[in-house]
Amino acid sequence: MNTPPTEPMGMSLGRLFEHSAWANEKILAALETAEVESERARWVFAHLLEAEYLWMQRIRGEPASKNFWPSLSLGKCAELARRSAQEYSSAIAHWTPEDLKRPIRYRNSKDIEYVTPLGEILLHVALHGSYHRGQIASALRAAGASPPLTDYIAYTREPAGGIG
Repeated sequence: MNTPPTEPMGMSLGRLFEHSAWANEKILAALETAEVESERARWVFAHLLEAEYLWMQRIRGEPASKNFWPSLSLGKCAELARRSAQEYSSAIAHWTPEDLKRPIRYRNSKDIEYVTPLGEILLHVALHGSYHRGQIASALRAAGASPPLTDYIAYTREPAGGIG
């Protein structure tokens, strides 16, 4: 099933990225306040954020770093999380359903060139973040910390998040 995004998908993308920004803030707060440090959790979080930002660079047609696994301080993670959230929010608000079908040409970390519709890339970015937030939760648990609940449904239950 490899169909291009439709208008309802475009509307849902905004919600997915609102959720991602909310969930990233929850992870950041958990890492900042945890009584035990999990280097693995911070490393995976830095990867998640760097990948989000690098995908936006690819979407804009800018040269993107090939370093998807940086070592970042929590302060740098906070900056990157907020910058990415703002850039995705702003861009998604202006993209049309036709824009979501637009092919994006980019090179992966192994320098192989691909062309993928914008909507598919955006869906990947949102799913990639959810995957790694699960890894972060596991790493926090393994370190003896309580991870935050970052599931989409938890987002919708919060007054600022959505539908209740």
